[in-house]
Amino acid sequence: MDRLNRHGRRRTHHHRAWLLAGIGIGVAIVALLAFEAWRQHLRAEATQAFVAQTTGVLHDTLALQATAAAMEAHHRGYLLTGDPALRAERESAWREALRESDSLRRKLAGDRAQIARVDDVRDALRARHALMIETSRQAALGEADLVRRSFQVRGADAYARVRAELGAVRSAAAQRRQQRVASAQRSAERFVDLLVFGTAAALVLVLVMTWELARLLRRNDRIRAALEEDVRKRRAVENEVRALNEKLTSNAEALESSNRELEAFSYTISHDLRAPLRHIDGYAKMLREDAGPALSDDMRRYVEVISDGARRMGTLIDDLLAFSRLGRKPIERTHVDMTALARQALYEAGGANSNARVRIDPLPPADADPALLRQAWVNLLSNALKYSAPRGADARVEIEGETDGDRVRYTVRDNGVGFDMRYADKLFGVFQRLHANDEFEGTGVGLAIVQRIVARHGGRVTANATLGEGAVFTMEFPAHALEGAAA
Repeated sequence: MDRLNRHGRRRTHHHRAWLLAGIGIGVAIVALLAFEAWRQHLRAEATQAFVAQTTGVLHDTLALQATAAAMEAHHRGYLLTGDPALRAERESAWREALRESDSLRRKLAGDRAQIARVDDVRDALRARHALMIETSRQAALGEADLVRRSFQVRGADAYARVRAELGAVRSAAAQRRQQRVASAQRSAERFVDLLVFGTAAALVLVLVMTWELARLLRRNDRIRAALEEDVRKRRAVENEVRALNEKLTSNAEALESSNRELEAFSYTISHDLRAPLRHIDGYAKMLREDAGPALSDDMRRYVEVISDGARRMGTLIDDLLAFSRLGRKPIERTHVDMTALARQALYEAGGANSNARVRIDPLPPADADPALLRQAWVNLLSNALKYSAPRGADARVEIEGETDGDRVRYTVRDNGVGFDMRYADKLFGVFQRLHANDEFEGTGVGLAIVQRIVARHGGRVTANATLGEGAVFTMEFPAHALEGAAA
């Protein structure tokens, strides 16, 4: 079934990829058509504006030509009749010709050749108007017949020049309008072709996608039926798992009850064992004090062995109880001044009574259980003081700390007897000792307690040493409590 599911997922993914590709191509076609439609719209607007401008140019050239003709006619009429009203009409036509030529120049902005023609027309009209002013003054002196003949001779082709230049302007404008309209028609034809082919491609794509989608739906129906069968089987498995979980819960409750009984038993045993041990130690002490002079050297040694064994057994019982309780006691984290805690632990470990020179560097604080960490510090410092004692006044113990990202690292370094690194893996086990008891006292539980305390803080403890030169123990754990971390 899993193989069928994987095969079905691969096929479904394949078909989905084809569908997505088809949709992407369809969207691209529609986007292309929309983009071309927008461009065609802009071209049409630009063509329409150009045609309107060109039509305005044609209109203005005709209007300017008519105004020039009116100015010519009014002046000739004035020379024939001397009527001042005709002279005023001529001046009005002159001003209108200037306005119309200015308007024509603005509409032809950017076309230097056309503007040059309009400037030629203005120059011709300006020269013609100057001649009209001169002949008007001469006519006012009583020489009307002579002035009329002079005006006709001197300006016979001036108006023809104006008509020719304005005709050239109209011809060029009309030609450009025709070219622009033809270009717009060709662009529209290309857009129609693109629209036809794009629509046809989109229709073909829709048909292909519809067929592919139908295939995908049929395949999904088959896969769904197979998945329903798989779900039915999985539910049966879940029922079995649920039954196993219930059994596991029952076993866990039984184990918890057993742990409570074991804890009560441990307390009872420790209490019952301590009393006889105290009695043994007490009677041995009484025997040593009351019958000391009567005892032989061997007997006194036997009494010392009895007292020492009782004390070591009591210490061992305390260490075992502390070790067993570590797994049950919840961690109560708080912000710990690790420098102060290390100094307190050094005092409890007997640092004041040691010949070793102890240096405690400023240690980074951390979120931890101060009671548990104090016990870890006491155990590590007790070991460091104990195993460096043979150095006498040269014994050194150094305590350092550093922050590494979101973790803190604390190091206890001594120059004591060290140990062989081949046996380092046994160091943190219960009852594991690398030195004989007559060399160094101990129960073999202290480092196991340190390892469990650091592990419960989410960290680890490591050791490195050189035989005869000293040892380095390092505790490393998160500086802050992790969200949702178990206590």
